[in-house]
Amino acid sequence: MHHFRAFINFLIPCDFCFLLKYLFDLPMRVDIVTDDDDQRIDTILDVDSQRQSLKELAGKYTSIRRKDYLEWRIRLEDEMTKAEEK
Repeated sequence: MHHFRAFINFLIPCDFCFLLKYLFDLPMRVDIVTDDDDQRIDTILDVDSQRQSLKELAGKYTSIRRKDYLEWRIRLEDEMTKAEEK
């Protein structure tokens, strides 16, 4: 199992949901851990089934804004490809 730790300080709600959807759809397991005491996310410890709740939130949000999500994902993947080419 692979673990990826993302420390998220600030994202607007749609970007946050889009990022969650993208990460949770990857073929390897991705875990998210923040260091914010007020908005703690830790999908490794998974207190209160936080991972499943975030996955459901992201799925519902992106299903409502499917077109926006697909455009966002294309932009993200384009930027990742550019970064790999450098």
